[in-house]
Amino acid sequence: MTIKMTMADGTVFEGTAEELAELQRLSNGEPDEQAKPKLAVGDYAKVVGDSVFGDICEGTYIKISDDGYDDGHIRIDLLDESDFDLVKPEALEKVELTDEDLTFLKIGRNPGEFKKGDIVRVKDACGAPLSPGDLCEVKCDSTGMDVVHVTERGWAVSVDKLIAPVDARVDGDE
Repeated sequence: MTIKMTMADGTVFEGTAEELAELQRLSNGEPDEQAKPKLAVGDYAKVVGDSVFGDICEGTYIKISDDGYDDGHIRIDLLDESDFDLVKPEALEKVELTDEDLTFLKIGRNPGEFKKGDIVRVKDACGAPLSPGDLCEVKCDSTGMDVVHVTERGWAVSVDKLIAPVDARVDGDE
């Protein structure tokens, strides 16, 4: 059965009762449940809103550790598990992180952010006198594109993996 509805401004809508109810729900600013992926324990997310205690700020990547609070809050932990907080689901944006992304985030960097002194494994030598799988030292901070300079002559290579961040190296200044 088709229903015809005329708004105060003269706009006319036609549709089934279900279609008009959906239109009303969307026009009232209620979020579309299918637009945001469901969050579950173990998922990674980025904080995009306020947290209860204010300990974890917007822009921080977190892991969901508990979603069973009666008031609708979700417990989130920092990736290094040094702190936690509570948030409403709408304060989170689900993200898919690779193991390599997690490596960078756990040491306080953005994914793909290499620093001078890091030890990396070569993926593609890009013409440099190196071979895939070789380990080398990054000569200057990167732009986050997985391409880094590894020689004084400016050779750049595509990087497969961060082996040792400069801050964790124990070989001293040589």
